[in-house]
Amino acid sequence: MIIFKKIYFISFFIFLISIFSIIDILFGSFYNYKLYLFYLIFLSLILYQTKDIKFKKKEFYSIIFFILSLILIFITQYIFSFFNSQFVIYGVSSILSGFIFLILYFNSEYKENTDTFKIPFIIEIIILILILVIGIFLRIFDLKNIPSGIWFDEAQNGIEVINILENDEIVVFIPRFTQMPSMFFYISAFFCKIFGIEIFSLRSVSIVAGSLSILAFYFLLKHLFKNGIYSLAGAFLLATSRWHMTFSRLAFLGMLSVLLIIIFFYFYFKAIDEKRKDCALFSGFALGLSFYSFTIPYFAFIYAFFHNFLILIKKPVNYIKNYFNIFIILFLMFFITIFPLFFYALKNFNDFTARAKDISIINDIKSEKSILPVFINIYRYLLTFNFMGDYNGRHNLYKKPLLDEIAGVLFMLGFLISVIKRNYHRYFFMFSIMLLPGIFTINIEAPQAYRIIGACPVVYILVLIAVKEIINLLLKIKGNKIYLNIFLIIILFSTAIINIHQYFILYPMEKASYMDFSPEANGIGKFINENYKDYYILVSKAQNMYGFYFWEQRQILKFMTYNKAQFDYMEDYNRITIDKLIDKKGIALIIRPSDERYIQRIEEEYPDFKKKEFINYFNGEIMYIVYFINSDKIRKSKNAEFIIYK
Repeated sequence: MIIFKKIYFISFFIFLISIFSIIDILFGSFYNYKLYLFYLIFLSLILYQTKDIKFKKKEFYSIIFFILSLILIFITQYIFSFFNSQFVIYGVSSILSGFIFLILYFNSEYKENTDTFKIPFIIEIIILILILVIGIFLRIFDLKNIPSGIWFDEAQNGIEVINILENDEIVVFIPRFTQMPSMFFYISAFFCKIFGIEIFSLRSVSIVAGSLSILAFYFLLKHLFKNGIYSLAGAFLLATSRWHMTFSRLAFLGMLSVLLIIIFFYFYFKAIDEKRKDCALFSGFALGLSFYSFTIPYFAFIYAFFHNFLILIKKPVNYIKNYFNIFIILFLMFFITIFPLFFYALKNFNDFTARAKDISIINDIKSEKSILPVFINIYRYLLTFNFMGDYNGRHNLYKKPLLDEIAGVLFMLGFLISVIKRNYHRYFFMFSIMLLPGIFTINIEAPQAYRIIGACPVVYILVLIAVKEIINLLLKIKGNKIYLNIFLIIILFSTAIINIHQYFILYPMEKASYMDFSPEANGIGKFINENYKDYYILVSKAQNMYGFYFWEQRQILKFMTYNKAQFDYMEDYNRITIDKLIDKKGIALIIRPSDERYIQRIEEEYPDFKKKEFINYFNGEIMYIVYFINSDKIRKSKNAEFIIYK
């Protein structure tokens, strides 16, 4: 027997606090507030062990193996925090070492501790409601300013909604720029009927879907973990996740998919685990419905198919007896639900697959004449959670990993546990499948947070697995359970603070977050809406623009000014007669700095012009210029006309 004294337990956490302090002083790789959060986490456990504990030697060493594994995973996260590609190999080596210690832990004296803490049902419901309120608040707070503008995809989605509202035709797939199924657009049309054709109406679909996905995730976790504490913890993690918040505040199709995928997995696992035919019916319907939202649910179907196949291979007789009828019900309901879309795909195969063909990894494989692009994507997507994330400012805080440092450590631990421990294998399989939408697409955009948004709930399941196993370990020490509650609460609130700070403070200050929402087009659209009553407005097409493509910005302006304002584009030849300027102060010409011929012509013919320059506040560069020419000046021009030639 080995006696583990409480003073050793306290000394260990004091040692960890000292190490973190020294590292921060030497390298300063963490923000100070994050260091304080780590202090709080360690301090919450420092008095957990209230008495000396006797362990068998094997049991004691198994605990040491787990602690060593966790320390090595912390070291991995610390190495990754430098965002230096040259250090990745050291991080990978560290996590592999931690993996070995975890194997030793689970193969020594491991026992599942069922002495878990529970929560009264009424308290659980109250906390769930509070979590939902927090989640909704974080998805609507300061929505006018964050994100910084409307992106082309959102504007294009809005134009498709306008087409639906203006036409009686009912379609299941939109083959134009969108090249996506139409469910999002019909729901958006409903919100536009209520709130008007505004970006808020479109984003409301994602806000509602994102908020409901928190609730759906709670029920999924309640089934998987059979414990209200873990299901509430998971719902809170999802509610405060920067990754999830980002796409809950954009008029993209993906958040609707996330909601339907969670609902599908909830009913699917209940059908499999409890052998319930009614749940098989609901899961088939949810999966079929999800196919009308986005492409990522296709991979949920792949998971269900292979999961059933593996059960069949392992125990054929048992599968035929208990699961075959469940799978048949699920598949038939799924097929009935998707039949209209399936029929459309058969008739319009090229339109239906056009987007997938454009972004397929096969393009890179053909170009490189090698499967190396696949391995590059696997490398990038496996590291996107802890090392370096999406470069696109619309999807992510520029280059930052998708998870905060605390959730990142827990994710790595949970991922390794899911590889080792048999009853967690299905989550490893789920995670791997839901990464495929990213892995199977072109290298140039990898890693892309949006394409793997379907993996978001699975990532937080892995985080919860880590939390559960840490608490399982602490329960063996038989300390004061009150401190376990405090420990879990501090972990949850620490991750929330980091994510909220990153999204609402750091994200708006990031240049990529500003530039990737086309500030030029958004500024012009705002100007048109505010000034069209006073001025006849002409906008330069500007093929050589400050940012992005003309056709992208044209869609943004079309959506922003729909039923609100009028303007025209400058053509090779423009003639605006006086009768068009009735009740107008004059003309406002929106010009880019690259429109040198326009600028020269305007300044020569109308030397008394007034102008206003609009700049990029990150670098002071001029994005566009507005020339104001009043009606009196135009009347004095030749033939009382304003004529401008390209």
